[in-house]
Amino acid sequence: MRINSMHIRKAQRLFSVALLVAIVLAVAPNVVSKVQEQVPTPESTGAIRLVIFHEGYNIEVGRSSPLSIRAVDNTGEIDVSRDDLVELNLTSLSYMRTAAKLSTTTLKLENGTAQLFIIGTTTEVVRITVNWKSGRSELKSGMLTIHIGVGGE
Repeated sequence: MRINSMHIRKAQRLFSVALLVAIVLAVAPNVVSKVQEQVPTPESTGAIRLVIFHEGYNIEVGRSSPLSIRAVDNTGEIDVSRDDLVELNLTSLSYMRTAAKLSTTTLKLENGTAQLFIIGTTTEVVRITVNWKSGRSELKSGMLTIHIGVGGE
């Protein structure tokens, strides 16, 4: 059997591919493990935002319903070190004027939380916004939409 230049080139390519695959397989585990080590893990560095919490999105007309304001970190945990002052705004999405009432529009967080009540006097959809007013560091605002007398609870 005669070996020509075409056979030699094929053998060289095959050897090159095999060598390249061997190198990639040898190096790949180290590259992958280094990438996994560099993935950042979420760290709690304190509260970054305010959230308004209500059980469900509906309340009955004429019924007082509790709301909770919470200062939370980037993982959603309450930052119990926050005793900030916050301000609430209530806007009707159904009418020009809001018929619903909040028990207060200014609250002081204690251990990262505060409680208030909302009461609706007519069927409407309202948006409640909580804004940071003062404290250790500014917190991002939070918002919640509540349906009063619309649907069930």
